[in-house]
Amino acid sequence: MREFHFDRIPKPALAFDLKASQGLYSGVDLEIGAGQGLHAVQYAKSHPNRLLLAVEKTHTRAALLEQRRHNHSELTNLRVFHADAVAFVTHFLGPATLDRVFLLYPNPYAKAKHANLRWHNRPFFRQLLNAMKPGSELTMATNLEWCAAEARAAFQNTWQLQEVSFAIIAPESVPRTHFEKKYLARGEKCWNLVFQKVQ
Repeated sequence: MREFHFDRIPKPALAFDLKASQGLYSGVDLEIGAGQGLHAVQYAKSHPNRLLLAVEKTHTRAALLEQRRHNHSELTNLRVFHADAVAFVTHFLGPATLDRVFLLYPNPYAKAKHANLRWHNRPFFRQLLNAMKPGSELTMATNLEWCAAEARAAFQNTWQLQEVSFAIIAPESVPRTHFEKKYLARGEKCWNLVFQKVQ
């Protein structure tokens, strides 16, 4: 696997200092690819004592995410960012910062020639793990069985994470994202993977 080159990642033009608010919450969590913010809002509402950093790269979804955040101004524990997650984590999150990370229905990059672009295969994943505390958890969801199996193997064998759960989401579950809502409505299976960083 290629090395991750920290010095080649440009710093996003964001005014954000995690230290200023970190002590106000019992934990700091990150959602990568937060989309339109359905999960982010639900999570912030149900975990008021935790700070959720919701990062979305695409302009259209980031605008919808920001609008959803604006409509829930009471959620002071939700911060949204229009940024590339690799750059955001690299420049704004120090070592052992995160308690939970969410990768809900990331782009699977289904073509074999794009396998190196999948989150679990990227050299950047080492940087993400560095930003996670020992004992922290990573949750990933996908509607593709092959992607779930590949990610499971990478988390265990490449990144030495401990499996907490690997399960098919119940069809009657309340959807966490718009993708999940669509897939469950179609009767498709969705997999939920939870892994822990042991040390």
